[in-house]
Amino acid sequence: MALPPPPTSELVRLAEYNGNAYDEVSNPYGFAYGGHRQNFPQSLTDFAIVGNWTVDAALYLEGQVMLIDQAVIDAQQAAAAAQQSAEDAALFDPSSYYSKTEIDAALADKADMQDLSNLEATAFWLAMTS
Repeated sequence: MALPPPPTSELVRLAEYNGNAYDEVSNPYGFAYGGHRQNFPQSLTDFAIVGNWTVDAALYLEGQVMLIDQAVIDAQQAAAAAQQSAEDAALFDPSSYYSKTEIDAALADKADMQDLSNLEATAFWLAMTS
């Protein structure tokens, strides 16, 4: 939802209404001396339109504030995560981890043992079925 455009003509008229004597030419927005009969109904309509616009604008702005609040929360969470990541990186000790060579060697030994186990199982099966 976008901010609704302000009711410009109604706002202009509301600023022009006054308590001075009504005159069709020199003071068409006056309320005195019968001007209320000319201007009061229209002024009520103008007030209602401006009031409704004010509510719509307030709801729009409330939504924008909620979006800003969520953006602040998201930024705080991202900052905390970045700080934690930086602390974790500062504590990283590569000597406490296996190297790729060590891992490859361990996996190769495990694969050799698996192959040996498969050979023994095959020999056992052949001996049982012969």
